Amino acid sequence: MIGVEKRAKLIYNPVSGKGSFGRSLDMVIEAFQRAGWQLMPYRTAPDIPISTMLKDNRGFDAIIAAGGDGTVHHVINGMVEAETSLPLGIVPVGTVNDFATFLGIPQGVKECCEIILKGKIKPLDVGAVNDQYFLNVVSGGLLTDVPHTTSVRLKNMLGRLAYYAKGLEVLPKFKPLQLSISADCGVWEESCYLFLVLNSTSAGGFKNLAPYAQVDDGVLDVLLIKDCPLSSLLPLLIKLLRGQHLADSNVINFQTNRLSIVSREKVKCDVDGEIGPGMPLNIHLLPKVANVYVP
Repeated sequence: MIGVEKRAKLIYNPVSGKGSFGRSLDMVIEAFQRAGWQLMPYRTAPDIPISTMLKDNRGFDAIIAAGGDGTVHHVINGMVEAETSLPLGIVPVGTVNDFATFLGIPQGVKECCEIILKGKIKPLDVGAVNDQYFLNVVSGGLLTDVPHTTSVRLKNMLGRLAYYAKGLEVLPKFKPLQLSISADCGVWEESCYLFLVLNSTSAGGFKNLAPYAQVDDGVLDVLLIKDCPLSSLLPLLIKLLRGQHLADSNVINFQTNRLSIVSREKVKCDVDGEIGPGMPLNIHLLPKVANVYVP
């Protein structure tokens, strides 16, 4: 009989990536079992908050989240609320997986198991927005509701291309947001198409939105896309895809560890791909409170 040296909670989303992780579950359990780990699997469901799976972590050595950015978001929220410093292993099997991609975590389930079992851990910053926490991004405006209005069937068929297709559909109808942004480095009153508060470089499949961002530097990177004619916006979106947008006159970019965003309009933000709180937004950084397994 194989002795158990460590125990981990495995929280997996059964619908992420066309349900691919469920087909790999036996392989994952075997890999960890051979390494002396016992896994306790938890299957996510719409009517069961992930936070309830993380209330009591006594006797466990790690938490593993298998799913997309949304699954990881709910797991990190549950961990911060439970005040646990257990290391987090990420198995990215969602549609986009921005945060895992930034960390260099591959999409292969076997490779992710190997990363966790090797045990290299990196302390990472976590953002807080009102009563929620985030690892990657808080955003609002153009394209940010696309993940919530795109069907699971379309996402499974087209992957991140489904987001771009849906975004082009809503672009002609979108009205800019009137925003007031306050930070330690300045105050802005702007009409904006989009705002992003980033902990990493990537969001929504755009890989170089904040080229200088680091997940352990103690600051957030803020990006504002100002209201501009459609003839200027479309070339700017191409620049965003290429990571060549920071010099554009319609872009405001700065770093801060605390800011507030206010709007008279009813604006809900997106937090790591999940529906976030409404205005006003009070955002700050919690330095190096998450321990994550990395390559």
